[in-house]
Amino acid sequence: KAPPQAGHEPIAYINAIMPSYLPTLGIKVQSGRNFTEADRLTSVPVAIINASMARALFPGEDPVGHRLGSPDPKNPGWLQVVGVVPDIGFAVGVIPKTTPFQVLRPLAQETWNYVTVAIRSRSPEALAEPMRQAIAALDPNLVPQQFGPIREVTKLATGGAQMMSTILVCFALLGLFLAALGLYGVIARVVLQRTPEIGVRVALGAQSHDVVWLILRSGLRLTLLGTGIGLLGSIVLGWGFSLIAPGMASSEPLLFAGVSAILIPVGLLACWLPARRATKVDPMVALRAE
Repeated sequence: KAPPQAGHEPIAYINAIMPSYLPTLGIKVQSGRNFTEADRLTSVPVAIINASMARALFPGEDPVGHRLGSPDPKNPGWLQVVGVVPDIGFAVGVIPKTTPFQVLRPLAQETWNYVTVAIRSRSPEALAEPMRQAIAALDPNLVPQQFGPIREVTKLATGGAQMMSTILVCFALLGLFLAALGLYGVIARVVLQRTPEIGVRVALGAQSHDVVWLILRSGLRLTLLGTGIGLLGSIVLGWGFSLIAPGMASSEPLLFAGVSAILIPVGLLACWLPARRATKVDPMVALRAE
């Protein structure tokens, strides 16, 4: 495959792994093979790509056996594709993704100054001290950064985001309460202003449910208008968050439907209280006030 032109966005994320990485995480090779101990620095440079990259660069054909080049035409750095794996997400998905393409390289051919060790175990807490001893035996100058189950590591990495999420939920609940309180006040004021009209309607034979529906219609219009504006703002903010931190913002229709299912009943309840009060208006008192 010819190397792409320079000046474009990053073509793919590159990650260096050992042959045991894929089996440890339960990732199966869809096509071709996994890395082996034979893939050393002196052997042919190889790579495994994800399914999205395979579909984009090699549509309708098996990418195994083809070659990839870097965007730099002076140093193409050809890599032979030996396998294809499913699309693999990051454990902590807070990195803006400019491309869905991923390239895996053997750690022996793509050495990094830091590595992440993944171990599958039923009791991960008991492995911390043996791992420290094993690392010290390899090189006393190596300093392990942190140990722990992937859930705890992810929790530490996203601790600030989770705290922000909790604060936003608290503000959302407070906003819901204030919105319901404000809507109640507006409808109560409407009922007060329309007391003479309500008295006339009752005097002419209007039933209680007619009066309740008259008031609820005014509140329902305000509730639907506010919900629509809020949903539009949520879509815009969700799009903005998705550019900054993918995976932390969502624009799923089910989520918006659930929020609407909460907002509309709360709004109707706030309108129903003054509407019930309107049914108790004495026609004679209302007409005398008029």
